[in-house]
Amino acid sequence: MTSFNEGGASYRSGEMIIYDTLVACGHSLLKTRLKFKSKIPYDKVISLLTKFITGNFLTYDEKSRNYTVTGKGRLFLQNHLIENRLLTTGGNRILLNWGREDPYSDPFLEPKLEYSADLLKKIVESAKDYATLKLFENPYRDKYRIIEQILEKATPYEKKTKIMDDCNLSHTQLQEYLFNLQKTNMITKTTNKSNKEVFSATPKGKFFMASHQLQGSLMKTGKENDPYMKPEILAQIEAALSPIAKIRITPKTTFITVFDKPIIATER
Repeated sequence: MTSFNEGGASYRSGEMIIYDTLVACGHSLLKTRLKFKSKIPYDKVISLLTKFITGNFLTYDEKSRNYTVTGKGRLFLQNHLIENRLLTTGGNRILLNWGREDPYSDPFLEPKLEYSADLLKKIVESAKDYATLKLFENPYRDKYRIIEQILEKATPYEKKTKIMDDCNLSHTQLQEYLFNLQKTNMITKTTNKSNKEVFSATPKGKFFMASHQLQGSLMKTGKENDPYMKPEILAQIEAALSPIAKIRITPKTTFITVFDKPIIATER
């Protein structure tokens, strides 16, 4: 079976398009350079940049003609990188830098993540009244959305057949997802009171759900009274994410630190 970070769909989800653009933009970047760095066709660049500005992911300086990532955009970047770490860590090792192995136990099982997940859920709930903008609407589910749906059904626990039906997955598809979710400590297999096999989301899995819900909420909030542009909300999200990872963007490189381990995420 393939792992979560192998292969993938031939299309990019809305989340991936935003991520690629923000990473390409880095500290600040001209539109012409942004086109090449973010791998976006030229005819889509203008409309996408308008959406990014409307969604408060980028600001535009008319004097320098540069696009710059906002605090909200940096949180989106940081959270996306955390999601990928959640999908590539598990068992008795951490997979850093997409492949380098370090002999440590899985840090994402730490109890403090449960508190972070609760905080993210409260922030997302409080932002629903502002969710008036839909940056990207995609009829297809990406792997992040499918994983979130499986984990939702497995909270507190659920049988395999029920998860398969409710998530609209084939038996083969579900088997592969469950295999990887167990491998990465996001879900556990146990038995209920009737001695039937069930699957239950772990604290790490619950944090992934909260993290992905935050990404969806960030993509749905716009210019008018955007809660994610308020300093107090930004500070709360930072507090929830800081025990796990921190991000620093320079004109040439995006650095991320996961559990005090420095990683160069992207070099531009």
